[in-house]
Amino acid sequence: MQTLGLILSLLLGLTPRAIANSPPAPVQETPTATTFYAQNGTGIFGLAGRPNIGVTFMSIAIEADNKVDMSIRLADGRLISFGGTLIKGDAYTLDIRLSGSGMADASGGVTARYGANQRILSATANGTLDGQTFFITFRGNSQ
Repeated sequence: MQTLGLILSLLLGLTPRAIANSPPAPVQETPTATTFYAQNGTGIFGLAGRPNIGVTFMSIAIEADNKVDMSIRLADGRLISFGGTLIKGDAYTLDIRLSGSGMADASGGVTARYGANQRILSATANGTLDGQTFFITFRGNSQ
């Protein structure tokens, strides 16, 4: 069988070494669906010049093109949404650059840790929202 491989390689103009050391071409899959992370929990949303308010829920949706939609539900029932881009993600952490919030300008960063079943374990964010500094801290309920 080795002789047959040698003959084929010579007929094809390849050296036996080229055939033996050729690694398989890597196959990269491009995600085609939205990845969703969410959790009820407790946290704080602070915006300069206003009293801090509690956060009861956080969700993060990441599209295949790394566009991010992040939302928090405040203790009074209001929902605040941000848009952004996933900068880095691994098996436990998401780093997000914020780029907008509905009709408002927003910039800043978010670091979120997640666990089993894509539940958000904790998240911190800070930046500016319409020129005012803001921060978010969040800790997901353990289940």
